[in-house]
Amino acid sequence: MSFTSKYTKQIESSKRHNVFLIRSEDKGLECWHYVLVDNLKAPILRAVMKQLPRDIDVADYGRIIISGWGENPSEEVKAKVDAGDYEFEKPGNGYNIFHVNPKSNDNEEFFAFIAVPEPLAEKFNYLMNKEGSQMNLHEWGRVLKWGWGKATAKEIAELHKEFEFA
Repeated sequence: MSFTSKYTKQIESSKRHNVFLIRSEDKGLECWHYVLVDNLKAPILRAVMKQLPRDIDVADYGRIIISGWGENPSEEVKAKVDAGDYEFEKPGNGYNIFHVNPKSNDNEEFFAFIAVPEPLAEKFNYLMNKEGSQMNLHEWGRVLKWGWGKATAKEIAELHKEFEFA
């Protein structure tokens, strides 16, 4: 996840020393971050906690361990962070290929294969699975192929072979 500046509503300490769970909004969408806070900046963040809600840049306080969309991280993520079993987020520089079957504004089913830049992939996936979400696919990446109805097995196989995605 590439964003860091957002409207922060809640910050709470994790079970790990100087790890904080920060719940925020980014353009109206719920998101969360686990941040390993620098020792010198921990008192500053604790003071900020008393002034919420407000805009903050979570990266100003330490290293982002992991981020995600939605109100809360999964129980699996919480357990890993609490156990100290994590690696820091790595910036992406590639593309993720998605096969989607949304409906048009006229409620007609269509399919699309879209290459979404890796830093946007998690947000794209979150919004595609969010009920009632309306998206312009062209704004998220390069539409590789699209058509009306469902993609045929042959079309899916061809795209899998050409772009090597699962």
